[in-house]
Amino acid sequence: MASALQLATSNPIVFQLALQFYSIKKALTNLGKSPIVKDENGKEKVDGEDTDNAVLALVPFIVYIVAGIALILGGMTMYFYTAYVLDFAAAMLLVIAPLVAYQKFKLQTLGDLRGQHNQLREKVNTLARENDKLTSTINKMETQIGR
Repeated sequence: MASALQLATSNPIVFQLALQFYSIKKALTNLGKSPIVKDENGKEKVDGEDTDNAVLALVPFIVYIVAGIALILGGMTMYFYTAYVLDFAAAMLLVIAPLVAYQKFKLQTLGDLRGQHNQLREKVNTLARENDKLTSTINKMETQIGR
């Protein structure tokens, strides 16, 4: 009989699902704790590198397909059934399903948080260099004014 590890590594869908469950389990166990930890050098960093792949494991087309099916079924429910509770639930589904698909699209185009963080760090470093240049220019001007 195959072990769970062999099964998970042989089938990519099982592996992605296991990664999703691991990410959810880790998020729930860390609920309420600070995500900032210290590495071996003593510098602070945000914990969670091991769950980054779990965020990207869900294929966006699955979300689009489920949102489309929900949209169709919500419309059919509103058309065929006349109960107010069902109409309200179907209307909410008609509103939420496109929003979920749009949100997944925007999140995919945005990229991961680490990429955004690196871009911000690059801009901060550029601003720090410009600030150093301005400081040295101000110091030179102060010496010229003092003369």
